[in-house]
Amino acid sequence: ADAQENEILSAWSGLGYYKRGRNLHKAARIVCDQHGGEFPRDFNQALQLPGIGPYTAGAVLSLAYGEPVPILDGNIGRLFSRYLKIEGALEGSRLARLRKLLVQLVSEASVAENIRDFNQALMEMGALVCTPRNPQCDSCPLAASCIAYQKGLEKTLPRPRTRRPVQEIH
Repeated sequence: ADAQENEILSAWSGLGYYKRGRNLHKAARIVCDQHGGEFPRDFNQALQLPGIGPYTAGAVLSLAYGEPVPILDGNIGRLFSRYLKIEGALEGSRLARLRKLLVQLVSEASVAENIRDFNQALMEMGALVCTPRNPQCDSCPLAASCIAYQKGLEKTLPRPRTRRPVQEIH
């Protein structure tokens, strides 16, 4: 927070996404000036920090502070798309429903008490077992209740987002 921006950007050199470095610096200053040097424990306050979105806020709050807040990244989205057999791309109302489900899930006492392990397990499952291509369903502890696996759809879900066609301009 006390560093000059050029010091931050020099340390950030080679990482790319320099806006992230600038946002980190701005967020550090806000945390020091407005939150007594501690990352806010309230999800909505965390979202007000530059460069902090729902994933990062959830990760910090749940993993660092043990707050019962869900994490939803691409890996976890893929895991739940398959497990629940969510048809279509995970965006818009489907994404909102999944977020709502995760909020309900982490508020369950057994999950809330173990939120660090729960969120870490979901991230690991999505990254190492329920991979984008060639998911390791045979070694997945959720395979017996995974709807996509039961229906042979594990390699086709989640569906890709629909992309607008490229418009050619002459």
